[in-house]
This record gives sequence, structure tokens and C-alpha cells, in this order.
Amino acid sequence: MTSCVFCRIIAGTLPAHVIYEDDQVIGILDHRPIRPGHCMIIPKQHFDYFTNLPEDLAAHIVRVGNDIGRKMLEVLKPPLMRIGFVVHGFVPHVHYHVIPQHDEDDITSGVCAGIKDGKVIFNAESIPLADNAEQIKIAALMRK
Repeated sequence: MTSCVFCRIIAGTLPAHVIYEDDQVIGILDHRPIRPGHCMIIPKQHFDYFTNLPEDLAAHIVRVGNDIGRKMLEVLKPPLMRIGFVVHGFVPHVHYHVIPQHDEDDITSGVCAGIKDGKVIFNAESIPLADNAEQIKIAALMRK
């Protein structure tokens, strides 16, 4: 799917900071991280919804996420010493977020929240783009 951003990353036509790869999935740092080290595990085969995944692939994604989460605890040492896991569907290609938690609201979209016209709104555009030098450093740590 040439229009899918994750398919393009997997094909190598868009850059990404890869921290893990095997024959089924790729792990990349999120370009709008909630916290430094926030990454996504993405199946190489395109599926729109997590519920469409074959169960063995879904289990593999979670296993890889757990391994990466343990690595985050070891090398990034997030203040809460907790890792959050999130599945949501803003991009129509399955992706599993692994997020080192600095605050209790890190996986409840607190950093995406804002108030407009008296209503709470959520918008990932409010999360600043990651610093590329920091992404390179974290990717190197995570690949070790």
C-alpha cells in the first residue's frame, strides 16, 4: 500500500529510527513521542485493525513489545519505572505503542489534550516533533 505511511517505512521509502526488526515486525521510534523512547511495533504485513491480525502475529507483537519494554526499563529508567502499552487506530495500519512512563497520564493522552471552545480535545499535532539527535542516541541504546 503505497499510501500507507507504515508500509512506506517498511519498504524503506520513508526514514525511521529502527530499534528492532525480524521477519514479521519492525520496531521504530515514534516521531511524535509522548516521552523519549516511545516506540511502535508494526507488522510488516498490512492490516488495518488489530482485531484483524492472526492470533500468532498479535501474540508476537505483544512479546516483542514486552522485550522492548524491559529494555526501556533497563536503559532509559523512566521515573515511574513503568511501561505503558497502547493500541489505537489513528493510522490505518496496526501499530502497538510502547511508552516509558514519566507521569501517570502518559498513556491517557494527557499530553495530547487541550481545551478549545470550552471542550477538551485531543490532537497528536500538539506533541512536538522529536529531536533527531536525541532519536539517534535512543535508537542506539535500544539496539544494544
